[in-house]
Amino acid sequence: MGFKTGSLMMPGTWVTGFLGLKDVDLGVHLTLTSEWDAPRLRPLTDGPSLRDAHGYLWPTLEEAWVNITLEDAMAEMKAQVESAYRLGIDVTHLDTHMGTVLRPDLAEVYVQLGRDYRLPVYLPASVAEHGIDEPACSFLMRCSVNRDAQIQAG
Repeated sequence: MGFKTGSLMMPGTWVTGFLGLKDVDLGVHLTLTSEWDAPRLRPLTDGPSLRDAHGYLWPTLEEAWVNITLEDAMAEMKAQVESAYRLGIDVTHLDTHMGTVLRPDLAEVYVQLGRDYRLPVYLPASVAEHGIDEPACSFLMRCSVNRDAQIQAG
């Protein structure tokens, strides 16, 4: 038997299939990219910088980091968390799809979102596991070193 935990991509149409589960820790897998050919995911908000030419979330981390504005990302991340709560999900944590929220300015918003909702956030010991060659920023490195303390304080 595996762990009874997971994370939901709120822009996905399959989220409702997880409603009503008992004794399961479900987090929000903050999603700002959609890498698959099908199905493609659209943002929950109207932020134009979140969308490619076809209206879907950017397919790659690089495209997302180049195009997404801080304001649009903040609104989308909050909307994803709020969507989970509106569906009755007892959100237990936040984490990141493809490491997109590890861009320096987005990382600060991500950690603050965890504080605002009193939720632990996933902070990797190394951003390399997300395909990011260099540390995202010194802020992220400090958070990574102190992630256990932040989770307990959150």
